[in-house]
Amino acid sequence: MERATAAFKGSYAYGLLMTSITIVLWAIQPFFMKVALLEFSSLYISWFRLSFACCMLLFLQSLKHPIKDIIPWRLPPILAVISGIGLGINYWGYIEGVRLSGPTNTQILIQLGPVLLTLIGVFFFGEYLKRKQVLGLIIAVAGFSLFYFEKYQESTDSSLYNTASGYVVIAAIAWTFYGVAQKSLKEQFSSQYININVYFFASLTLFPS
Repeated sequence: MERATAAFKGSYAYGLLMTSITIVLWAIQPFFMKVALLEFSSLYISWFRLSFACCMLLFLQSLKHPIKDIIPWRLPPILAVISGIGLGINYWGYIEGVRLSGPTNTQILIQLGPVLLTLIGVFFFGEYLKRKQVLGLIIAVAGFSLFYFEKYQESTDSSLYNTASGYVVIAAIAWTFYGVAQKSLKEQFSSQYININVYFFASLTLFPS
């Protein structure tokens, strides 16, 4: 039984299952945020999410490793601090977009983050895109532009819509900084050490909320 379980966890089907669960949770997340905003501020929700993630990760890792091995007692790498600040701003800007313009608009525009990260990979890390990938990138940018202008024309308060979209764009840019810093950190540190530091500094960025 244990051997079969281990084989499943290392299989393509397991990876597909985990990816599907992540997609579903990511899709419904902004709707729960919209409900939470009825009771709490965007800063508080963002701070709580990051603080809870940091505490849970510390707890789960402490079941396997001594605390001193999880958090080395030395100054954290500066990139972990930058990454944490970027993630904190990303969380806050994202939920501000949800608050001001709704889940649908925010969920579409936040996808600018991966596009920006792709461009940085090309221009700063020397990554190469094939023709089909370049075409896909152009289509994505055109799609974002058409979506924005259509929503802008439909909005009853164009100034408010621009403000909401601005928060989402800031969130996407902050996520890009977070992603670039993560890429460099993974060459030197373990994923769990990086995540704990990043969540800690992200929650610290938004405290007190």
